[in-house]
Parts: sequence; structure tokens; C-alpha cells
Amino acid sequence: MKYNNYNMNKLRKDIKDETIYSKCRKRDKDFTRDRKITPRDLIYYLLNNRGKTTKMELYDFIQEDHLDDVSSPTLLKQREKLNEEVFKKLNKSSLIDFINYFQKKLKHLKDIY
Repeated sequence: MKYNNYNMNKLRKDIKDETIYSKCRKRDKDFTRDRKITPRDLIYYLLNNRGKTTKMELYDFIQEDHLDDVSSPTLLKQREKLNEEVFKKLNKSSLIDFINYFQKKLKHLKDIY
């Protein structure tokens, strides 16, 4: 399996993990009710942005994932509730996987990891 496929599968698995749900919240009462866009959907949306306007990105995302119609204000309100630490955790997990995947090819620089 190529690393890109491996990395995307691992990232999807990490996002679907139940522990990520608790890390998504800035406050305890955030993301407690069922909404049209879940924290997982929001993370996927933010990771798949291509630099278009919010409306165009949202339209593309809804078409790809077959979600209900979500308005831009709804998306922005949900984004305010999302804790940025989630992305740090996902990034760290991805870097650790990268190092483990290419461990034989990497040169050790003063035992950085």
C-alpha cells in the first residue's frame, strides 16, 4: 500500500475515533446536540478546503458527502465551537505514522524522535 493511501485511511480512522469527539469541544456543552453538521463532518470539511469561497466549498462538500443542506452561518457557528487542539493531535498522529512508515529510510539526526 502506498503511503498516501495508508495515511488517508489512518486519518479517517483517527477522525472516526470516539476520543476525538471529546477533544473537539472548546466547552463541555459544545457539540452535545445532534446537528446537521457533526464535528467529524466539520473536520473533513476543513481538511478538504481548496481555497474557494465558503459557499462554493460548502456546496462541493455537501455534494460529495450527501449531507443535508447546511448554510454558511451554521457552518461558521459550528466552526467557532471546534477546538483547534484536534488538528494538533491529528498532525502529531500523522507525523508519528510517517516516521514509523519510513523508519528504515529516515536518517537519525541526533535521535530527534
